[in-house]
Amino acid sequence: MPYKGGAPALNDLMGNQVASYFGNAASTLGHVKSGKLRALAVGSSQRVAALPEVPTLIEAGFGGFVSQEWNGVFVPQGTPDEIVQRLAKELRAALNDAEVRAKLVQLGLEPVGSAPTDFASFVRTEMAKAADVVKTRGIKAD
Repeated sequence: MPYKGGAPALNDLMGNQVASYFGNAASTLGHVKSGKLRALAVGSSQRVAALPEVPTLIEAGFGGFVSQEWNGVFVPQGTPDEIVQRLAKELRAALNDAEVRAKLVQLGLEPVGSAPTDFASFVRTEMAKAADVVKTRGIKAD
């Protein structure tokens, strides 16, 4: 069922209007920890540190299924490389800070902090996977 965001979907799930929801750890973790929701599986290739008892979808029997939300920092095309490299360096330093890292993990996030070229490659791969799903399934925008 399509929703205009995670908040309305979570409200319907907790109000027993829908039976399940594929959400991200950051928005659902508090509800899982409080006992309001039960996590059945995570979509990442490895278990989430904040939910070590919850299996991956692969472990739960959905072979090869990996789908996870990710976030990144983007700058306008043409941003000078020295600015891109400085920003990447400072972001990696922040993500490697023990206190910042611990807080992100506590929120259900898995900090990465990859190099700009690695992240660009990752985004291209993710876009290609999504395009393949859209094409294969014949998905059309409403």
